[in-house]
Amino acid sequence: MSLRQTTAAYAAQLRQDMAIGEDEVIGDLIHHIQEAGYHYMEESFEDEFSGFSRALGGGNYLIGFNHDHFWSEKFRRFTLAHELGHVTIPEHRHLLEKDGLHRSRSEFQSRDPIERQADYFAICFLAPRKGFQTAMRYKEYTRKTIFELSDHFEISPYAAVLRFIELTDLACTLVVCTADGFIERETRSDRMKETYKQDFLSKKRVKGTTLTYDYTCV
Repeated sequence: MSLRQTTAAYAAQLRQDMAIGEDEVIGDLIHHIQEAGYHYMEESFEDEFSGFSRALGGGNYLIGFNHDHFWSEKFRRFTLAHELGHVTIPEHRHLLEKDGLHRSRSEFQSRDPIERQADYFAICFLAPRKGFQTAMRYKEYTRKTIFELSDHFEISPYAAVLRFIELTDLACTLVVCTADGFIERETRSDRMKETYKQDFLSKKRVKGTTLTYDYTCV
């Protein structure tokens, strides 16, 4: 299996261990964390990190959230799911046992492979493939669709759009721009990759005649 498939399998197994149905939207995540036997804490740590996981010894773990980063409940849910990835994925757990403490920043912001894998674990855990595909069935790639999926699974719109692009059979893309209209990165669906062979957009100014400009620069 690929790394993504393996990561998704770990997330699916954790849902099963927590008795969360394949199509069920996770409710009180803190409750599930504590029911699974993990310790939980939430305090103010200023601007150092968003969440953390700590090995306490004897197979016990602590998952924590920095309340100074409480930008929304959706963000907190993703942060905690990310930390669950660190204490679930065997390689991450091994590093945690070795180092004792791991601190994490905002979702999808790090280029560290460990952080990226924990991010993917989080989205697979909160928005599992089967449930997400059912929710997005017959829906077009629109802002309304993304916000509906975001609210349904209680994840950020950014997490929802990434999951949509990963699982859709539509030809669509996500373009992330800076405030002054320059493209930071682009993410394409599989169908878009097949039908649009040009290089990925990067570090270019968004053209004023495009829908991308209408959505991001107006």
